[in-house]
Parts: sequence; structure tokens; C-alpha cells
Amino acid sequence: MKKLIRLTEQDLHRIVKESVNRILKESANFDDYYFYRVDIHEPNSDNDIDSQCFNDEDEAYAYAKEQCFNQQLQADIYYFEDEWGDINSEADLGYADWNWIDCVGFVDGQMNQF
Repeated sequence: MKKLIRLTEQDLHRIVKESVNRILKESANFDDYYFYRVDIHEPNSDNDIDSQCFNDEDEAYAYAKEQCFNQQLQADIYYFEDEWGDINSEADLGYADWNWIDCVGFVDGQMNQF
């Protein structure tokens, strides 16, 4: 037997929004097997000012260049290959075995790639 349920437009909008957000969180870009990390720091310093993770190498380089532009900063770029599909959340990336790729930096407004 079917029951008639009455919803306001606001209730329906909230239910749909919550459902879509839950689905997006569950499938949040962790299908890729490569992850990239950018650590921003002052030259010759091990103290990171910022660290961000990306699923796309081009996005990682763009972020590094954006953060270092016209600043006395450098960005180390690392990658991690998730061969076994173990990464299910951003928190899991903290335990990843990162491999260094490159160091980019902007000094006096000029991009220097080391």
C-alpha cells in the first residue's frame, strides 16, 4: 500500500541537496591512482608555509606557481602512486610514501626551475 507524503518545496530541496552532497563526498576524486603534493617554503628552509594535495599534476604546478609568484618562496612538488587503491580519504595521504619530482620558485619576479 502506497502512502502519500506531503513535502514543502523547501523540504524537497534540502533532501535533494543533502543526498547529492553525500554522494559527492563518497566519490570524492579518489578514483585516480596518482596524487601530487605541493609544499611551499622559503628557500633553503625545511619549514613549510603551506602544503596542498592534488589529483592532477598540472593543477599542482599551477598552484605552486601561483603561490610563489613575486614572492621569495619555493615549492617542492611530490607525487604518490596508489598502486593498490588504498587511498580512500585525504587523511590517508598523510601516510603515503611521497616521491620528490621538482622544485620551482620565483625570485625577483622570475620563475626559476631547479
